[in-house]
Amino acid sequence: MIKTIEILVTEGILNKYNLLIIPTQNICFLNEKKYSISKEKINNIIKIISLWSKEYGTKSGIDLQEFQITITTSQEIDKIHGKGIYPNNYKQLLDIIGDINGQNIKNFKC
Repeated sequence: MIKTIEILVTEGILNKYNLLIIPTQNICFLNEKKYSISKEKINNIIKIISLWSKEYGTKSGIDLQEFQITITTSQEIDKIHGKGIYPNNYKQLLDIIGDINGQNIKNFKC
């Protein structure tokens, strides 16, 4: 059972998204604001990241987007990371995060 999903997305020195999801309570904290989140949205996030590799590598560059995902279960802690190299469906994850607080993030290109 997943206890928490933490997603940190940075661009350079800026924290773009700092998201903590608590699936058992259907709540999340995004950039220090509390939101209610549907089971469907939580399941979509889990579905998107479930087949990702643990490491996507790091491209050099100061303005590249970097992501760190930490999934905590009752048995273990898994981490997924990448900077400048993204999974094929990374934009789908960004779209869901943007939907949580109504942001439009269509300008991001993988």
